[in-house]
Amino acid sequence: MAPKSAKHVETLVALGIFSRRGRDGRIASYAAFLDFLDSRSAFISQKCVYEYCRARSGVNWSKLMLEADFLGHYEVSRWEAYGAALSDLVTWLEGQLRPSDARLHARLVDRLILSAASVLARHPVPAHRPDGWAGEVSALRERLRQSQLGQPLGAAEVAKVGGKRIYEGLPLHRDMTKHDRELVTNAVRFNFCRIAGDLERDLQVEAVMAEMLAESPPGRAAGGG
Repeated sequence: MAPKSAKHVETLVALGIFSRRGRDGRIASYAAFLDFLDSRSAFISQKCVYEYCRARSGVNWSKLMLEADFLGHYEVSRWEAYGAALSDLVTWLEGQLRPSDARLHARLVDRLILSAASVLARHPVPAHRPDGWAGEVSALRERLRQSQLGQPLGAAEVAKVGGKRIYEGLPLHRDMTKHDRELVTNAVRFNFCRIAGDLERDLQVEAVMAEMLAESPPGRAAGGG
């Protein structure tokens, strides 16, 4: 996910995102599961950063896309939105997939962390994160540990975290965005709920969980795209 232009972002979102899903749309393997996490995190980044900035800047959008300073901040914003969306997806899934056998709870966290790390490793390290995504993965592990202390949260509730983070990371001047916190956060939550619905419909839980919770962790090669 390292597009050099907004058009390239649109192309990535449109192409190659369900390559391992079955013909009927089901997510029936761990590899397809990783593809879904990757593509939908990119989708939220696209919808909630690119489209908001384009709409908010209006006729100035084409000029902004020619300014190196803006493009640098825009790239940071997109990557951080991608990380935020991935964190929300994995956190929501922890609650949905949590086994009734408490002895498997820690293993589920470990395997979901492995899934997130595998998805992030598909992409070049963003320039603003010279140390990679280690901090993001560490924060996600703590978030999952906390989530296991309570009842699973609904998708809209989970996505409040990502919505806040995406809003605060927008690349436009605060004077332009200061009244839009609720608008942006609700856009993130709306799109996240649609994605959660897709997962509830298409995820073949038994098949994916069998791979994910096997004694030997799923190979990192499965996240290679």
